[in-house]
Amino acid sequence: MAVKQASCAIAVSASVGANGVAWLTQTLAYTGALDPGNVLEIDCNCFSALKNAANARMYLSGPFFQLGVGSNELTWTDAEGSRTIGLQVTRAPRY
Repeated sequence: MAVKQASCAIAVSASVGANGVAWLTQTLAYTGALDPGNVLEIDCNCFSALKNAANARMYLSGPFFQLGVGSNELTWTDAEGSRTIGLQVTRAPRY
């Protein structure tokens, strides 16, 4: 079944240690269409989004987040009851 219009959000939760534990949750939402086989690439360092190598920045809302050191939890949500997606996360050191 082809998805003609999809809305999704990628959220990150990171724990930060400092005399206790704090949780920070940020949501970066993509509101464009994603058909099967499409590739959505979000680069939080360059503040860019590409869908199949074409600019898709206009379909993003919310802050570009940085992954914290240690464990980070990324969650994909959309209106589909069940969906299989490939999610690849690459973290490069800033220095």
